[in-house]
Amino acid sequence: MRATRPPRPHDYRAQLIIAAFDRWQDLSSALELIRAKEGCCFRAVLHARKDLPEDSGLREAVNEIAELEYDAPGQRIAAGEGALTSALAGAFSHGARDVAGALRQWMSPDQARQLESHLAHGRVLLWTQPLGSEQFSCMCGHLVRASPHVVEVCHVFVKDGSQLGQSIHEAKQP
Repeated sequence: MRATRPPRPHDYRAQLIIAAFDRWQDLSSALELIRAKEGCCFRAVLHARKDLPEDSGLREAVNEIAELEYDAPGQRIAAGEGALTSALAGAFSHGARDVAGALRQWMSPDQARQLESHLAHGRVLLWTQPLGSEQFSCMCGHLVRASPHVVEVCHVFVKDGSQLGQSIHEAKQP
């Protein structure tokens, strides 16, 4: 019998750019230009590291920081608050056995395995959602230069017209 797939967290397609960084400092440096241009509506960090970022400004530069941890029986869980954390936690609770399985709701199996490998190597993943095609091109170029590892593009579904990291109420305001 085939397992039921966890529900997708969103309803319409949007593009995300995901970049991998070795150190928190590298991530903070990459975020400086993104913060200055404010060309994206959602920025999240996903990591499985034991150390926390020294830069207190990092929390202000992103919508959420999601941390992958192990619970008592040794299963992965997502800790934090926000859209990314909720979607990952939902995937784990619906039977995802590994990080790649949890990430497959947004991307191809190959992309999911590659990002899982980056997390296993202690890298920090920055997820961004640019506001439009011009911002998308600029941000992709910036992250390709800033990240020594990978810049992935994937599609997510956004619920009720809201942006990732935004409440439905905020999205419907003029």
